[in-house]
Amino acid sequence: MIETEIKDWYPSKREYDPGIKEKQWEQLVVDESIFTKNSLITFACIQNASCGTCAGMAKQYGRSANFYNTNVWQIGKRIAEKLNIPLTSRENKNERYWPVCCLGRYVKEGFEYKIRPELEAAFNKTGILKGVKLMEAENRFSWIPFYTELAEKILTYKDNRVELSDIVYELGDVTDYLRDNESKKIKELHPFAIFGVFNRHQTDVNRKKICQYFKERLDLTSDIPNDFDGIPVLSPLRAFWGLSDSQVESETEIDVNWDLFEIALAKNLDENLFCKSFDKVLKQKGAKWNVTMELFWISPYRFMPLDDNSRKYLQKLGLNVFKEKDYNGKNYLDLMEKINDLISQGKIKERNIPEISQGAWEMAKNTTGENTMDITSADDIVSKYTSLLTHTHNLIFHGAPGTGKTHLAKEIAKAMGAETAFVQFHPSYDYTDFVEGLRPVAQDDAGQIGFELRDGIFKSFCEKALENLLNSQKTETEIAEEQSLDEKINEFIDTSIEENTKYTITQGNEFFITNADEKNIYISIPNNEKANKLTLKKSEITALLKCGENIESGSKIRDIFGRKWRTQQDSYTLSLYKSIRTFKNTAAKKNIVEAVKKNFVFIIDEINRGDLSKIFGELFYALDPGYRVTAEALKAVKAGESFPTIRTQYANMERDGNTFDNALNISKQDDFGHFFVPENVYIIGTMNDIDRSVETMDFAFRRRFTFVEIQASDRVEMLEEITDDTIRQQALDKMKAVNAIISETEGLSSAYHIGGAYFLKLKTLDNDFEKLWDYHLAPLIKEYLRGTEDESETFDKIKQAYDAPTDSSVPDSSQEAE
Repeated sequence: MIETEIKDWYPSKREYDPGIKEKQWEQLVVDESIFTKNSLITFACIQNASCGTCAGMAKQYGRSANFYNTNVWQIGKRIAEKLNIPLTSRENKNERYWPVCCLGRYVKEGFEYKIRPELEAAFNKTGILKGVKLMEAENRFSWIPFYTELAEKILTYKDNRVELSDIVYELGDVTDYLRDNESKKIKELHPFAIFGVFNRHQTDVNRKKICQYFKERLDLTSDIPNDFDGIPVLSPLRAFWGLSDSQVESETEIDVNWDLFEIALAKNLDENLFCKSFDKVLKQKGAKWNVTMELFWISPYRFMPLDDNSRKYLQKLGLNVFKEKDYNGKNYLDLMEKINDLISQGKIKERNIPEISQGAWEMAKNTTGENTMDITSADDIVSKYTSLLTHTHNLIFHGAPGTGKTHLAKEIAKAMGAETAFVQFHPSYDYTDFVEGLRPVAQDDAGQIGFELRDGIFKSFCEKALENLLNSQKTETEIAEEQSLDEKINEFIDTSIEENTKYTITQGNEFFITNADEKNIYISIPNNEKANKLTLKKSEITALLKCGENIESGSKIRDIFGRKWRTQQDSYTLSLYKSIRTFKNTAAKKNIVEAVKKNFVFIIDEINRGDLSKIFGELFYALDPGYRVTAEALKAVKAGESFPTIRTQYANMERDGNTFDNALNISKQDDFGHFFVPENVYIIGTMNDIDRSVETMDFAFRRRFTFVEIQASDRVEMLEEITDDTIRQQALDKMKAVNAIISETEGLSSAYHIGGAYFLKLKTLDNDFEKLWDYHLAPLIKEYLRGTEDESETFDKIKQAYDAPTDSSVPDSSQEAE
């Protein structure tokens, strides 16, 4: 409890000041990761309340008193952790957080909040609280008309699925996860997968954008939802099922989902047909409880979602939800009947199923202190570490082998909708592979070998991320102009190659374009014995065409690019520049594609196997999260400001300036060769502790990464891939038993535990636990125990624990009696 002696507004400036200036507040209030939708509702209510006590606001605006209290201290906690500011010295740690944003005092009605003056000024200046609906009834369940209309509209495409799938894929990157087993677009999506596109873990802003798209493309009349209250959402990784390894089976499974979708939307539900269709869908990998969630989306007053939160809440209401082994269509409909009886008889306060689902969400939020819907432990861990990565930028997962560290890294990248690159370190890996270095290249048809400076995988990845960051800041007009110019250059190149067009430089040499890629144009100079092949940069020709000057000489090109000397390529670049200027392109203009800022996740597997100092070199500085280069910093560069960056080891060989130099407005050749890591690049490393511990790694490297131990017990949800309930439980029991003995063994620890990935091998071993032991576990454990005291005795002890009967391996006596 807050001490009752507080009568004046607490704390005074003398007692506590978070030290946040109005300008900082202005940046914080528009940050969705800090001021969530519920945070803004809370502060809008405090600002307008006749009495700012939690009970008073609950009475005036609806929601529970705990809603307001929880949001006040949660927002304070998020800000304190982000800015690393001091807190008050109050004994209850939750009471240390609310003074970050508020002042408080005791009044007759209870404890009253008011917003700190600097924060209130920021609210007023940004206008972020304008339009926030205060009344609970104004916000709640506005999604239902839109969702139900969309469901009916999608049903009309049942016999025209290809067209519907094309409409969905036009959404772009958000549908990247909707791919078949060969990573190709799926010709015919099932309707639940389409709803999953905007009912995954993502921001409300993005969900509304997707709803707006469907409204326009499908001519819907319902308003875009103001809220998504009570909607359980899917993991980004589980938002699609109905895809077997066999193409024929996949098509059949998609048909089954369409059948259930149609049956569920019928005005009068045919229970027999529903149960048969429901049970068929349940057999599909990944369907599980998710089926009920999707039925709730399309018909929320008929079907109850049975996500983890909802099942717990139904138990609280006095309803025993069947166990997974009893999960089928009939038992599900029986449960729906019991729920409707509770509602109709007034035995619960909720008046319909959406209110029950909302109650489940409120209970979970108040229990966990998080404003999210908890679906499964797998989703929790992905969500948890996605949030950590976006905050720290650099993560390393370490722990025992087989705990799914690399798989988790890939899941996080998918959850972030990120472009991903993957590399595995090894003792021979070095700076040349990772950053840049000299590479042998063929110089002519005679087989002459030379060396060129080539970017490594990480530098190329950062360059791609930088281009995305820069493009995302451009206006529609700038994008249109660049797109038009790119189309003109590409058509010119295609025409030149097709017609074998001959071009001439001022000195008389003739040349032809032989090929081109995204960055370069390759030319052949038949009469030049010394160098009959050259590479020209597309970016230079583009820059010359955009500069607005009439360029007549190679020396002018030298001046524009700030080079000390002219290069051989300048003469050929000048010739193509002049030809492209007069070229009339005939291709139809493409639609303008707006560049959206994307996340880029770079995954380094077995990061501890490489020589990190040799691989990263001077990059340690650039990796520091505090030195990530932001879009705002790049804008400041245009205004003449600068910030510290690094130059790479081969900077003196950079003749033309790279993408990083261009972004920094570097024009002098002596200054070329810069590099930095853009803000939209995130790094995840993985390592097994038994190969090399965290403590043995370079401290300069360690302090730039956040290290997270992934224990076998953290990733038991991996075993959900085992579809047989009995086998899955036996695997879990055996894993726990073996790891318990390992933990008791002197010299071993959680780093030596057996991870769930080993038990997934049962799939290829016909679920034979003895083969799993002989082929995989026994050799590993023997290696663990090599040289330890009582090696043989400990091995036998672990084997006995593995062989011990489990509850799931003992027949149910009650079933035998029947």
